[in-house]
Amino acid sequence: MATEMWAEKEFSEEDLSDRDFSLAEMTRCRFAHCRFRGAVLSEIRLKDCHFDECDFSGAKMNAAECVTSAFTNCSFVGTNLFLARFEDCRLLGSNFAEADIGGITLVEGDWSWASLRHLNLAKQDLRKIKFAGADFYGADLTAADLRDCDLTEANLDAAKLTEANLRGAILDKMDLKGLDLTGVKLDMAQAMLLAQCYGAKVG
Repeated sequence: MATEMWAEKEFSEEDLSDRDFSLAEMTRCRFAHCRFRGAVLSEIRLKDCHFDECDFSGAKMNAAECVTSAFTNCSFVGTNLFLARFEDCRLLGSNFAEADIGGITLVEGDWSWASLRHLNLAKQDLRKIKFAGADFYGADLTAADLRDCDLTEANLDAAKLTEANLRGAILDKMDLKGLDLTGVKLDMAQAMLLAQCYGAKVG
């Protein structure tokens, strides 16, 4: 099958489930309320594309490369994202429940209010990503590099944080007392904030 190359196309309410988009290249395309359930998007290349409330449940997006693209309130439930790469992308409010994210690469971007519950993000380089309001409940962040992330209002309840690096991260409006911070790397300002949470008077 010839590689599909789409540029500046727009779709709304389209059912693209189970279609094969392997190796396709899409640039500046927009999709609103479209369904990609079970679709094959292996090694797809997306640049400057926008997906609004689209459903990728059960789709195969292994080795997909997504650059400066947006996925707003999308569903990636059970999606295969093995070796996928998201570079400077916006994943606001998207749900990654039970997704396969083995070998995934995340380069900066905005993942605010995304649901990342129970995902294995151990040893991941997550530096400078905006995770404001993101849900990491039960996620494995062991030895993850979270330096300079925005974790404002993020939910880290039951997350594994051993040896994670939080230096420079914004921890505003978080329940630090409810976290197991054993072995976690903090900067001086964060250590003072934690002490204040336990009632210490600093300074």
